[in-house]
Parts: sequence; C-alpha cells; structure tokens
Amino acid sequence: MPGTASTLSYGNQREIRRQIKELLTNPLNRAKLSSTEGDPSVIRVETQFEMDNLNLLDWLALQKNDFKFYWRERESRDETAGIGASRIVRSLPGDTYHSLFGKLHSLTAKEYPTLRLYGGFRFDPYSRHHDPAWEPYGDALFILPRFELNRKGGYLCFAINLMGNELTDGSLVNLSEEIDELVFSPESSDRDRSASSLTTRVNFPEEKSWLLAAGEAISSLRSGEPQKIVLSRQALLDFSQSVSPWSFLSKLSQENEPSFLIGFQPAYLTAFVSASPELLYYRQGRKVSSEAIAGTIRRGLDENEDRKLRQALLASVKDRHEHALVVEGIKGRLSNLCDKLDSGNQPELLPLSRVHHLISRFNGQLRDTVTDANLISALHPTPAVGGFPIDDARVRIAGLEQFDRGWYAGPVGWVGYDSAEFAVAIRCGLISNNRLCLYAGAGIVKGSTPEGEWDEIEAKVAGLLEAATGQ
Repeated sequence: MPGTASTLSYGNQREIRRQIKELLTNPLNRAKLSSTEGDPSVIRVETQFEMDNLNLLDWLALQKNDFKFYWRERESRDETAGIGASRIVRSLPGDTYHSLFGKLHSLTAKEYPTLRLYGGFRFDPYSRHHDPAWEPYGDALFILPRFELNRKGGYLCFAINLMGNELTDGSLVNLSEEIDELVFSPESSDRDRSASSLTTRVNFPEEKSWLLAAGEAISSLRSGEPQKIVLSRQALLDFSQSVSPWSFLSKLSQENEPSFLIGFQPAYLTAFVSASPELLYYRQGRKVSSEAIAGTIRRGLDENEDRKLRQALLASVKDRHEHALVVEGIKGRLSNLCDKLDSGNQPELLPLSRVHHLISRFNGQLRDTVTDANLISALHPTPAVGGFPIDDARVRIAGLEQFDRGWYAGPVGWVGYDSAEFAVAIRCGLISNNRLCLYAGAGIVKGSTPEGEWDEIEAKVAGLLEAATGQ
C-alpha cells in the first residue's frame, strides 16, 4: 500500500513520525487493517520516500530496540535495516528444513512481494560443542521485522509489518508509541565512537595446537577420502567497552568490498556480523543461481604486482585443485535439482579489497517440486566451508575442531513469497558485550602445509582485526 513519495532524511523527527503515522490513518490502510483484524496473517503497510542523506547503518545504531538486523546485497542493489520483530520463527526440537521453511512461507503472501523474513542457520546443529554465546541464535532463527527501511534504486521504502490477530485498539496505541521511539536525529549516534580499545587477543586453538590438527588433517588426505577439509579457528578479542556491531560492520564492509553485509542482533549486547563474498543461492521462481568460491591470493601493492598475483592464482595447481573440488561438489548437488544447469568452463577472478578469489557461477532451472528446503539441505555446507566429499569432511571437522562454529559458515539470508537468497556467513564475528570472537578457516588439500594454512587464516583475521580496531 504505497503512499506519496516525499523526502526522508535526518531532520525534523516530529514531521517524519507524523508522516509514518499517516500510513495507519489513511482510509485505504485503515480499511485493510479493519478487514483483517483477528486474522493470523501478515498485514504490511509501506510507503516510498525519495532517497536523501540517510545512512541505514547510522539509523540502525540510533534505535533503542534490542532487536535489530541489517542486510545488504553484494552488489549494493538492495539494502534493508529492520527494527523489532512482529514474528519470530525459531527452530524447535524435531524441526527439519522442510518444517521450518513451511513456517516461513506461511507468513509470506503474493500481495506483499517485498515482504521478507530474515535470519540464518547454525553450521552444524549436531555439533558436540555448545558455546553459550550462541544460545540467542539457536539452530535457526528468523524474524519478520516490525519496522523496515529498504533502499532500492533511488528510493527508500518505510514499511510496518503487523499480524492481523494483534490488531486491537490497545495494540495500535502501543504501535504509535513504538513509532514515537524511532530516532531520526544523527546527533545522538554513537556508531563512530572510538573510546573502546583492544585489551587482549587470544587465538583458539593457539598456534601449536592448530598446526598439529592441520597436520593430522593433511595426513588423513593421503587415503583419498576426504580430498579437502576446511579447518577453522577463533581469535578472541576483548575491548575496554562494549563493541558496536554497526560500527564494526561499516568498517568491515570497507575491508571486504564487494560483499554481502549481514548484521543480526537478537538481544541486547549480542550480535552476529558478516561481510561475506560468497553466495549460497539466489532463487527467483524456478530460476536459481549459485557460486563456487575457493582459491585465494592477496592483492598487490600496485597494479603491476596485482596483475602478477592474479596470473599466479589462475596458474596455481593447488588453488585450481581446491577450486575444482568445490565446483564438483556444488555442480553435482545442483544437477540433481535442476532440469537445466549452466556453468562456465573455467573459473574467473573475484577481486575484493584485500584478496582475489577464484569463482565459478551456476545458473539453473529448478524442477517443479524443488523447494528452498531442498536447496539448503543439498547445498549446505559447500565444499568451500566444509570440505569434499562433505560427509567425510564433516566427520573430520567434528573431531579436529574444539569449538562451536555457531552461525559461522552457515546460511544467512531471507525468504520471500516466491524468492529467497542466502549467503555463506564467512568473514564474520560474534559480539558478546565487550568481546568480539572472529572466525576464519582454510581449505586443506594435497599440497597444503600447516604453516601455510595458518598464514592464510592469519591474513583473513588481519582484515577483520583492522576493521575491529581501526588499526
């Protein structure tokens, strides 16, 4: 139910709130709300604003609600910030991908093509390690935001999501009070505060233990199964004050362009943040896209060095082998779900701010019976974050890694009426008050050395660390 486009920017908060409240008093919208009172389905009220100087990460940092999220598509075509939750969908004991996606799709509707539920999945719900810091996220957690700002093209869209069965005079009064809590004044923003400083850093496992585990992983490859194991580690950072997820995410985006930007805050003083270059899949109707990303080399200090490094990556036997395993794994699984699947014959280069990756792209036509649950269960985890063959690699990972990955390397994204998109949550960190836990991993294949893989992870952590500390 779009309204008249006007300008939305930092400025007169009273005027902005007045415009938002007019959405609910508009006769057409009131008639819609009245007709669905008591109905458990979703009602979405939205209006467009001309894009002005509103930074969505800044706006998000201003808000007082404990429940916040942020999503930006990799090429920056689609950006959304959300406040509060009209509906929370959690994975319950006994839930499967099929039952969970059934709950999510039951909240979507053809009449609301822009309505999405945002969330993610744990990398391994059967892991024997359970870090209490991951408890607010569960095995899977999705939200239907109460308020959204979405930037697409030259416009911002402000949306309110309501459940029909919560529409009473009292609830609308509460909604009016929630609107009054929204802040559109930049003076109170603390996103860029720099008073917090790093006090300690601890690697887990520490270097000696990780090198031993990597050596054991390399030894296991000699039998031929698995052919690749992705082994990761943590860097635990403690700061003098609580860590701002939106400041961290903003700086992380600068270190990892172009990337999916993901921020998920399900409770006070905890947030999951990721700047991931890796698409798991995007589905629009029966069309699906996916990618294989594996093989990495740093960027050069100048164009001449960068060109030589690009050529070295394309010629690297080890990196091409690692990439081929990921391609084989994804292609094999997607081909079972598609009537038609196209992929390039040779990998391309994906340049990021600090590194180059090898990338291969897939585009397919899904079979009529294939669902998002089928896609997630087939594609996750990819060989890029798990290994190959994946079942053998997961057994090795469970035995070698001594911590809870949580959402690290899991699918994070959104679900709509006839579309869905998930990124692989790498280049990420978990915030718990003044602690930031960074995650990074390396793909171990024949030709790998423990020291070389440690250095590769250390280079990945360095980019995250610079974003966290500003140094």
